[in-house]
Amino acid sequence: MEFSHQLAHHVSASPYRRVAARREKELLLQRLPPAQGPDIEDKMRKVFQEEFARRDEQAKGSKGFSDVGSTEAEGLLAELKMEEVNGNDMEPIDVPNDAPQARDFPYEEYPDENSGTPFLLDHHAEQLAAYGIWFGRGGYKTYDLHSRRNIYSFTANSGQRYSGTVDGCIAPYGLMASTACNHSRIAYKHKQSQEQKRAYREMHPEQYKVTDTETPSGQITFDGGYKGQSVTAMLGAYAYNDFPLMIDLTDGVVHHLLQMVNWHEFV
Repeated sequence: MEFSHQLAHHVSASPYRRVAARREKELLLQRLPPAQGPDIEDKMRKVFQEEFARRDEQAKGSKGFSDVGSTEAEGLLAELKMEEVNGNDMEPIDVPNDAPQARDFPYEEYPDENSGTPFLLDHHAEQLAAYGIWFGRGGYKTYDLHSRRNIYSFTANSGQRYSGTVDGCIAPYGLMASTACNHSRIAYKHKQSQEQKRAYREMHPEQYKVTDTETPSGQITFDGGYKGQSVTAMLGAYAYNDFPLMIDLTDGVVHHLLQMVNWHEFV
């Protein structure tokens, strides 16, 4: 219940405004020639094609968020002189007694993370709506981003470039997915736990063979590759996003919330 209350508070506290052009788009527009005759569309198209080609070239030598482990992620935070803080200790969540009861998501009903992501995003919206967050015109919407590659990228001081995506986000209603990722209030990283993966295999014995030697490790924890992906996604999202946001690393049951506050990473 605590995580839904915290996320709902974060979304409702974010100022709602009409979407403004981001800094990078403004730089692109500055490169466009003034409108002079019917060939302006061709000139605009050429500028954007050149920019997309530049991004594709940069991404070739980049390291994916999913390839980053906890040690490398901690090194990136140290490079930025960011301290990791336990948010439960520093700013414990005070949940009202009459707050709605949060529900878990049955991720074990889906064969993999991607196939379950659209339904988990709907689940997030239902949970937030129960706390009074408005979804629809004049409010917010969930956006599925898991199939969009390299929406965020950044380069460390070492010269190593990182790129990747998040599975979805909560952003103002009416945006295209390509824009919503830059106006997120909450961005999600969805990970099925080993327990959920085994449960799915057990429910489909005609497709999978489950051995007694398999020992599911339970719910996801904030370490290893889970931490590496989440931290790099957070750094990438903060580099592009117009608003402060939270990253929610979740298996639909456990939620690890990441947020940058005054050069501290709250987890």
